[in-house]
Amino acid sequence: MHDFAPVANGPERWAANVRMPRHRHAYPYAAIVLAGGYEACASDGRFRVGPGDVLLHGPFHAQFGRFIPTVPGIFNLPLPATASFTCVCR
Repeated sequence: MHDFAPVANGPERWAANVRMPRHRHAYPYAAIVLAGGYEACASDGRFRVGPGDVLLHGPFHAQFGRFIPTVPGIFNLPLPATASFTCVCR
């Protein structure tokens, strides 16, 4: 895993039952779940998230995910490059 995945800033929708492959981002961001839900997986745990949950992703944080049967709606908010988190937080 050498390349960094881009973050789609702003609203993002995924199809139901899609698996997101393992990836990482170079910059930190917050993922706000607006609708639906998914299971976020990383070395710091597995989290089932739904509407109203906010996940904070630090720089270089590796993750993958599995969307549950409903269509999820997410809003990605970029954070300052100096922001750092040790885990995905709910």
